[in-house]
Amino acid sequence: MMKVLILFYFFMLVSTQCPDRCRCPSQYVASCRSLAINYIPHDRFDRYVEFLDVSDNVLRALAKTELRDIGVISLIEFNASKNYIAEIDREAFLGQSKLKIVDLSFNNIGEIEPETFQRNPYLELLILSNNPIILVPEFIRSTSLIQLHLSECNLYTIPEDTFKALTSLQKLYINKNKISSYDNIISYNNLRFIDLSNNKINYIYISTISMNLTNNIIKFLNITTLQKIINNNASIDFSNNPWYCDCAMKTTYIWTKNNSIDLDIICTNGLKWELYNYYCNDTTIIDDIDVNLTENVAITTDGNMDLTKNAAVIDVPIITILILSFLLNNI
Repeated sequence: MMKVLILFYFFMLVSTQCPDRCRCPSQYVASCRSLAINYIPHDRFDRYVEFLDVSDNVLRALAKTELRDIGVISLIEFNASKNYIAEIDREAFLGQSKLKIVDLSFNNIGEIEPETFQRNPYLELLILSNNPIILVPEFIRSTSLIQLHLSECNLYTIPEDTFKALTSLQKLYINKNKISSYDNIISYNNLRFIDLSNNKINYIYISTISMNLTNNIIKFLNITTLQKIINNNASIDFSNNPWYCDCAMKTTYIWTKNNSIDLDIICTNGLKWELYNYYCNDTTIIDDIDVNLTENVAITTDGNMDLTKNAAVIDVPIITILILSFLLNNI
């Protein structure tokens, strides 16, 4: 009986070992958060720790053997956010074969060796937000990464092939930067969602990817673009942009109304676009539709617009249009 008790207490002691000042509520969780330490403690971690939090400290680098020296072999989530990390050795995460989540946000990271996470086969989420990141072609190589965060990294452009080596990437968060164009990132086959909110985007590109384009500088939206977005089953939020409500936008509004599409668009004067006085006559509206949408929309005699592909039929009196055209051209 005594031997059993000794073994029991020994097991409990080993299973709850934890470095001084850190907190380890179980053998799987270790928190060394907000301790003003400039290194990761190398002693007394349980080797089966799965969640390690060293955030809000003064770490300045992740050395080659930083994580290997702590003796942990089952790490799943590593949080080193809110430090001063500027350098990461390419082998810093070597040996952490079960790693799924890495949070390195709010540091001073400028460059990362592309192969840093190449040998972490289960890595799914990487958070690099609030770092002075410099993007390069094949920025990071990973066949498992699903979600990447690069918010508030002071990014102006996305170089060609930046995410080419992220073959499983599905969600990309690059909001709160200064990006003006995204045409070179919408061709990645696996991408399903991009958050581009709070940037400098001024043009909507057609793609099958759902996007958040709120709080940019987009001013115009034509029916052709909108119809293709809908046909691609893409969900795009472009609210809170400085929409310029001219006669072309009235045409777009009529089309959305007739097709029961509800868009939250506020004109630059603060009015919702359905309440805005466009000062356009019906002739202007018809001419604009005829010029821009003969390949996509058929206009019927009742004034409704039908979503049809390659429709070139305008079922209104031809003579009326010819007369109106003649009068307009000779005013």
